[in-house]
Amino acid sequence: MRIEPWSSVGAHIPVARANGITHMISMPQGGIIPGQGSLVGLDGWTVEEMNIDAGAAMAIDFPRLGGGGRGFFRFGPPRPFSEMEKRYTEQVAQLDDWMDAGRHYARAVAAGAATRDLSLEAMARLVNREIPAVIQANGERHIRDAVEWAERQNIRFVIAGAEEGWELANLIVTAGDPLEIQTRILDVFILGDRVSTDNKHKSLHEEYRSRPRERVIR
Repeated sequence: MRIEPWSSVGAHIPVARANGITHMISMPQGGIIPGQGSLVGLDGWTVEEMNIDAGAAMAIDFPRLGGGGRGFFRFGPPRPFSEMEKRYTEQVAQLDDWMDAGRHYARAVAAGAATRDLSLEAMARLVNREIPAVIQANGERHIRDAVEWAERQNIRFVIAGAEEGWELANLIVTAGDPLEIQTRILDVFILGDRVSTDNKHKSLHEEYRSRPRERVIR
């Protein structure tokens, strides 16, 4: 079964439209290259009216070097860095292979010698700079690696997520690419009164960190 990202219309759309949001891109998730994102117009009553471009961008979840160790919600022994580096290298090589396949397919299409392949058709549009890649990257090094990779591939791209993007403003401006940043709300005020932004998980984590610890003497 193939499910298009634009095929689901939620009740939140009229609210977003009323607040001045006229268009959005629905991005799939899952894997290094989840698929194509769809440009959706929020002024419409049917899927056909709202669907503007079902293949407006290519979603890429760029591999991250690091992580995988124990954390507040993780269990088991930490993974050695050599293992994480090996996995990162393999995943970037997998991305490179897809890009090369897209270029080969584009050349074959131009020569009239290609059998139609929908997945490679989408990659060909990316490598030909017809559509941009929306690359998910958050940490400073993660963003640097993603930008360097995208520039090496000579593709149009947008960095999504970018939790530490503010630390790389010069890089983003120099690269000349747009940046989508998830804002981090520090304080909320309603009618002049400060409202707590703590959530359940944050409160539990702070409680865990601040609890007394017994010292073990051996």
